Amino acid sequence: MTSKLRHNIAVKQARTAVVAAVCIGLLFSFAQLAYDILQEREDTQAAVAHIMGSLKEPAAEAAYSLSPELATKVLNGVFQNPQVKEGYLFAMFGTGETELLAKRIRNTGPTHLQWLAKLITEEDRIYTLELEVSNQEKPTGLLQLKIDGGVLAQAFLDRAVVIFSAGLLRNVALTFVLVIVFYETLTKPIVEISQRISELDAEHPEQSLMTIPPAHQHDEFGALIKEINTSRQAVGTAFEKLRIAEAEKDESMQMFHALAKATSDIFWKTNQNFDLEIISEDKSSKELDEMLELTGSSLKQLFEDNHINSETINISDYWSQPKDFRNVQLKFTIGEIPFVLSFYGSASFDHDGHFTGYLGTATDITEALQQSWKIAETQEQLRQAQKMEAVGQLTGGIAHDFNNLLAVIIGNLELMEEKNPDNKELKKLMHAAIRSSEKGAKLTQQLLAFSRKQTLQPHYVNLNDVIENVLQMLVRTLGGSVSIETNLSEDLIDCFVDPAQFENALINLSLNARDAMPDGGTLTIRTEAFQLDDIVQTSSGVLQPGPFIKVTVSDTGTGMSEIEVEKSLEPFYTTKEVGKGSGMGLPMVYGFVAQSVGHIVLESVVGQGTDITLFLPCTEPDPDIIENKSTPEVAFHR
Repeated sequence: MTSKLRHNIAVKQARTAVVAAVCIGLLFSFAQLAYDILQEREDTQAAVAHIMGSLKEPAAEAAYSLSPELATKVLNGVFQNPQVKEGYLFAMFGTGETELLAKRIRNTGPTHLQWLAKLITEEDRIYTLELEVSNQEKPTGLLQLKIDGGVLAQAFLDRAVVIFSAGLLRNVALTFVLVIVFYETLTKPIVEISQRISELDAEHPEQSLMTIPPAHQHDEFGALIKEINTSRQAVGTAFEKLRIAEAEKDESMQMFHALAKATSDIFWKTNQNFDLEIISEDKSSKELDEMLELTGSSLKQLFEDNHINSETINISDYWSQPKDFRNVQLKFTIGEIPFVLSFYGSASFDHDGHFTGYLGTATDITEALQQSWKIAETQEQLRQAQKMEAVGQLTGGIAHDFNNLLAVIIGNLELMEEKNPDNKELKKLMHAAIRSSEKGAKLTQQLLAFSRKQTLQPHYVNLNDVIENVLQMLVRTLGGSVSIETNLSEDLIDCFVDPAQFENALINLSLNARDAMPDGGTLTIRTEAFQLDDIVQTSSGVLQPGPFIKVTVSDTGTGMSEIEVEKSLEPFYTTKEVGKGSGMGLPMVYGFVAQSVGHIVLESVVGQGTDITLFLPCTEPDPDIIENKSTPEVAFHR
């Protein structure tokens, strides 16, 4: 109860008012006391003057008659006033000398109000009055008095106590009056308002409006109740809108969950810091989330580390200036299996335009993308095969006709040489012409090899033996700056190729490797068995299933770029300086491998070297398979 009263607004207001009144009252009271002290000093002086004035004539007569008895009576009369402490009556003669006729001193003890007495009257001050008679020109005597300050201080203190006691009683009465007034005018209306507020219908506040009491129609409480009613109506309207929004939200969430279950897409969201969270609840999405650890990761970091279509999309814009994005492809790896997700996102903003996060979907496009890559690779292989076929047909036709022309030229030159045996100058010129024609004939043989129209004499041969036979020649040909290493498989079966043309191909590849290592290096020749299980269409033709021998020639030279690798099998293309290469070395190797129904693969890294692998068959080719151009193309890897 005491605590409740202590926190009552009326009590608080009354207490504040009383404290203020007490402080102000004390201030005024002290001011009044200060004024009373000054007034008391003046009153004391006036009182002393009055006392001495009333006894002036008897005192003058006693001094004139030099009567101690009369003087004593005068002082007794003076001491009827309690504030008089000491009294002296002197007779004064014409010479200025004085004689004490009577004196009286009041016995008083020490007082604790000495400090107040000093404020009211001057300590040890003697008040003096000259006594005169009418027939004398000079004073006949002196009357001297001392005032007791303690008596005056006690009297003053008694009056002050009365004043302060009256003020205290007044403040106590004022406190009770203010408590009642504040309770009736402030606390009681507030309590009534709080009780009515507690009766509020939380679901429909607009239906529980408050009535303004007649006594408060035009005061602050009336205005407060009006504002409360207005607020209830506004809250009721807001609640109704909220209920409608919640219903629409529930309906949307139901549609969202139904859509999420029906689709294979993964639904996700982020906060303003791009922290990713997978919100799909289906089993496959959860499993994928666990495998890729998507939830909790940074969408920004995922995009920067895994996106594969950066050529068409500038992902940095999505962080500096968030906006909607479409088909951002991210490539992941689960074990050794590639996995591609296509991300679609919509940027969300609050009412103030501040970015709050992304909301979007991710679609598994791995299979579709692999199909597109496969189609693109197949189309590229088909294009390359068609180009090489066209170039081969063109060079083969030209080489055949040119070879016939060279045969006629060489035959005529030989006839001319036979008919002019003694003409040394002409014979010298004919020898030079014959040598040039023979070089042209050799070039036509290279073109015929590329176009796969040279005459081959394949038979079963162990490629390790062929390589061993040609190694000594390679050591002498390549020079001391190039070291040769071999890694020949011991369990090779025989291969069905033309051994002479294989030697030429091996020499061509070795010479190219030497030229790619101007400062020296290592040439490595490896052989191993390879089994092809399906029919494969390659740029060099159709490969039938069966055993193959892989022959790899590797160097540690300058390497080639991707563009150079793509063009390296084309006739007359060379990366060497003008005059240092015909551009027919690799095309001849390509023609030999293709005519042998094999395959060639080039892999090169600039600054690291080049690997060239020949796949040569171990069985005679089936003509029906070779002629079947409808065989589907597939990627062929070393």
